[in-house]
Amino acid sequence: MREWLWLARLALRNALRSPRRTFFTLFSVFLGVGLLVASQSFVDGIEATLVGIEVRNESAHLRVAPADWFSQEEYQPLDVPFETRNTVRAQLRERFPTATVTGRTSFPAEVGDGRRNLRLRGLAVDPVAYARLLPGVALAPVEGPTDQAVVWLGADVANAFGWQVGDTLFLKAKSLRGTLNALDQVRIVGLVASGHPTVDNYTVFLPEGFARAFLDLPEGFATEVLARFEDPESADAAATELESGTPGLAAETWRERTRDFVEVNQIRRAALNLVVGLILLMAAAGVANTALMSAFERTREIGTLLSLGMPAKRVRRLLILESGLIGGVGTALGLVVGTAIALHFARHGLRFEVLQQAESVTLMPPILYFELRTSTLVVGATLGLSVAVLAAAWPALRASRLSPIDALRENG
Repeated sequence: MREWLWLARLALRNALRSPRRTFFTLFSVFLGVGLLVASQSFVDGIEATLVGIEVRNESAHLRVAPADWFSQEEYQPLDVPFETRNTVRAQLRERFPTATVTGRTSFPAEVGDGRRNLRLRGLAVDPVAYARLLPGVALAPVEGPTDQAVVWLGADVANAFGWQVGDTLFLKAKSLRGTLNALDQVRIVGLVASGHPTVDNYTVFLPEGFARAFLDLPEGFATEVLARFEDPESADAAATELESGTPGLAAETWRERTRDFVEVNQIRRAALNLVVGLILLMAAAGVANTALMSAFERTREIGTLLSLGMPAKRVRRLLILESGLIGGVGTALGLVVGTAIALHFARHGLRFEVLQQAESVTLMPPILYFELRTSTLVVGATLGLSVAVLAAAWPALRASRLSPIDALRENG
């Protein structure tokens, strides 16, 4: 311990001999580590936000429907047989008692104000159960009969028409039997602003009672069954059990649903990692240069230490410790600043309204929150210190192999 303390004091003194060179090296490590923490928190925040929006506002942890329905989902057919929907509900509730399970009916709909019409996705839901299943979709409670002609509308759809809560609209859709039904004076009882573009830009919600009468649906009808679990990993087991037990049934988990988001995010992660890698490579070059120049300028000093009996391994430790101190300080500063940036945006978010308006079909929320993970800090600390120590290893080894006599002769 005494030896290490003595080496640390000597290494600190030597590191301060060339302030400019030391600052450049320290700043390179600081920039690399700080950018690593901030950029990884940014990318992790994107992934967590996008996956969270999909799970909380649109698809929950598991969607179950006939395989034929999934293959035609974009057309929202009502006539694909789903005779096992009640059985699926019962199985999920029995197997996972704490899960929230409900069905919904998806169908093509059209709304208008008498002058303009817009085709949307219609969803017939139990508003109470649906709000429990998808907490990001706030469906305002409706007083009175459950079969009254009311709807909840995506906020961006309402903005396009200038509608507000209490206004009425024209609603048109094909029933289960194929007849075209239309109804005027359907009252808007709530606007949904979830951050999910499909929900906000493209969806009208009907209460089940009204939908049954409007679409000629039987009691308990649903085109798909959704489930939300306390443990999201339960979705895989539930999907396997349902698909293996019922031929023709398909189940889509939240991981499958969000795979595209995650894969696109990996491209962002790789691009940012490339930038961080280049900065850390510059830092490594700076550390190696600092260690090499330090050894060259102190050739006679090193020769004196060797001639006085200092072991070569101690000389190596001294030079590596010098770089380690510089890298350690740079790493610590990088972690502090990177963490401060990540925590700031984790609390206040980064606003993306302009991007969301420019790419309305992209699942990009108006505010993105960073996510700081312990693993990011561990990787940042490990990389910063490793760059400093490993980059100094070769100059330290070279210096420790100097001949004391040749070293003392250096520069006369």
